[in-house]
Amino acid sequence: MAFDIFIMTSDSALSDRLINALDEQGIRVSTPLSAGITTVDEESYHLKAFKKDMAAFFDSLSPNMVVNLLPADQKGVSKAFAKQTYELLNLTRARNIVFLQESRHYGLSKNSNHSLHSLMADIDKTVLAYERAILLRRGLLLDDTHCGMLYQMCHALFSDSQSAFSDSPIATPVSIGDLADVLCAIVLQALHGSDNWGEYAYSSADTLSEVELADVLTRLLRKAITQNETLKELVYPSILAEAHGANGLDDLTITASADAKRLFDSDSVLNDRRLSEDFGIQRTSWRDNLGNRAIRIFKAFALEKIARDEETLNQIPVK
Repeated sequence: MAFDIFIMTSDSALSDRLINALDEQGIRVSTPLSAGITTVDEESYHLKAFKKDMAAFFDSLSPNMVVNLLPADQKGVSKAFAKQTYELLNLTRARNIVFLQESRHYGLSKNSNHSLHSLMADIDKTVLAYERAILLRRGLLLDDTHCGMLYQMCHALFSDSQSAFSDSPIATPVSIGDLADVLCAIVLQALHGSDNWGEYAYSSADTLSEVELADVLTRLLRKAITQNETLKELVYPSILAEAHGANGLDDLTITASADAKRLFDSDSVLNDRRLSEDFGIQRTSWRDNLGNRAIRIFKAFALEKIARDEETLNQIPVK
């Protein structure tokens, strides 16, 4: 039996990974782009048109499942996005379609002071009121995207020359690839009648502190540039020597400090055995395959630094 699912998404690394994973399983996937549907945004808010277009599309396609992914950028999680989600959920509920919502840790009570708490908590509550909904919560992403933990930590190390970090547990992070695989597994089981509804959380098997991440990244960088001359020539002169003195990497010493300003503004330590019990999904360590992702971010960060330096140099008037 062939299945059709609709993924509400903006272009992102996660949606690309998920679509590819589902395609390999023979699942037919539609998105707003492929369906010719314009999503709601703050500048051109047309909720009625969105609802009409989605209703017509659902009536013609009759999808077996709807997956609603969050915007890749935190700023995209807005009131407009929430209203779009509610309309999408209403259309799904009216047709008795399975609904899968990607969620974040911001809606948890321990993050009640975060700017996104009320909005995310309301989205979570509304989704979970539907009896055929699955809400998958995740925390911070340990990945090489601009909004990922790796990029932000490298920025602190190499742009801000920070060396003292908080040692409080802040996250049980996952990578985009792992998250896409988990979403794919949930979709497949739901399509085949798993009948598991409600709230779930996916996280790494162990917690992470900022000082631990900084220390692991610097160790990986030391190892990488001793084994790869090209990487050394790219990374060392462009970021390390300038950020940490003449000796560059040798001067980079990571320390733990209770007074260090936190880089990440929320607690995303999650622990939920229900995902394993109901779907058989096992958690992995955040350290798994970290080396390759870290090297990508080292290269990307160095290239960005070189591009900025060249742009600055080109703006200096020639006498």
